[in-house]
Amino acid sequence: MLFSRSTREHFLLTGRLLAACRGVSLLHALWDSVNSIAVLITLVLTEQPGQRRALESGYLPEPAATRVQLFTAFTWIGLAVISAIGLVWPAVLVRASRRQAVPVTVRGHPPATDARWWPTGGYHR
Repeated sequence: MLFSRSTREHFLLTGRLLAACRGVSLLHALWDSVNSIAVLITLVLTEQPGQRRALESGYLPEPAATRVQLFTAFTWIGLAVISAIGLVWPAVLVRASRRQAVPVTVRGHPPATDARWWPTGGYHR
C-alpha cells in the first residue's frame, strides 16, 4: 500500500509515503505528550481560585482525588483515541489502494514479470 508504486528494481518516494511518515510522527508525538495534555485538561476543568497564581510561582498543590481520577481518565482516553486512529488509518489506506489499482511503470516501462518472486512470473516448476 505504501510502496505499491515502487518495484524491486526501483524505489519511488510518493506523496502517500511522505504523508504516512508525517502521520506516524504526529501520532508518536501525541502518544508521548498524552500525559501533559491530560494534565492541562484536568487543570482547566478543575481550576480553583488562586490556583493559577500558585502554579505561576512554582508551587504545585496537592491534587484532590477527583483530579487524579480525571487525569487518569483523560490519559487513558487519549491513548485509546490515538491507538484507534493508528489502527483505522492503515485499514482505510488498504481499502483505498484496492479500489485504485494503478499500473506500475518505471521510466515509462512496466516492471519485468518473469522473475521467480513475481506471483505470475516465470520459472515455475
